[in-house]
Amino acid sequence: MNWFFNKKIDPVEFFGYPKDQQGIIHRYLRENENWRSHLENSQRYIVQFCREIPPVKSIAVLGSGWLLDIPLEFLLNNFETIFLIDIFHPMQVKHKLRSYPQVHLIEKELTGYVHQLPSLINQKDFHTEMLNQLSSSGFDPFSDIRPGAIVSLNLLTQLDGILHDYMSKHHRGNEEVLKPFRKKIQEEHIRLISRYPSCLISDTEEIYTNNKGEIVSRRPSLFAEWPRTRYSKGWNWIFDTRKTFHEHLNTTFRVEATMLI
Repeated sequence: MNWFFNKKIDPVEFFGYPKDQQGIIHRYLRENENWRSHLENSQRYIVQFCREIPPVKSIAVLGSGWLLDIPLEFLLNNFETIFLIDIFHPMQVKHKLRSYPQVHLIEKELTGYVHQLPSLINQKDFHTEMLNQLSSSGFDPFSDIRPGAIVSLNLLTQLDGILHDYMSKHHRGNEEVLKPFRKKIQEEHIRLISRYPSCLISDTEEIYTNNKGEIVSRRPSLFAEWPRTRYSKGWNWIFDTRKTFHEHLNTTFRVEATMLI
């Protein structure tokens, strides 16, 4: 019998979020110089967003991770309360921020589906149509904090991507079959943050190139409609040049940023 039926499941461990966080910092250490412009662009855009909106006392950053793309000093100087929200906070981040009383680290799942999925996808008779049974109706991860503004930071495609990767790896549906569920998760996230003055930064496409810099293939990571506004910007993120993300090819992400204000 599958271990799943006899053991209480921690969805955070089940889907490998801590391992994914470690993978991010290890890749950053390898690709530091290549990531620099993306991280600086993200920080500058957040600062611009904060200056565009009316003054508010609190801000929530979703997908805070290792703090690499957060203009932390600027936020500390401009907000009374800062909520950094992620499904898992690395111990190093907790240690770094413990001396900042205005910063609140919150570990929270942001789709409404992560805790529902393990018991469903491990059923012996699972089929992808069963995903339609899942509902996030009434789900509001911000009801207890009510931030004055929200930044969704390089998170949108991670919300569905990690779930997709697990299900594909364990033969619980191919990419085409899972696309509607991925689109649903992304659409609901955009609707959720749009209730507040919000800033959305996300990769939208994966671009694979050979050693000559020639584009070999492209793969969309965005399935929802992107909310373009007069504040919209975009840039490329040189994500992996060691060919560890995609064997034999370099990976660049197309990143888009917009403000919902």
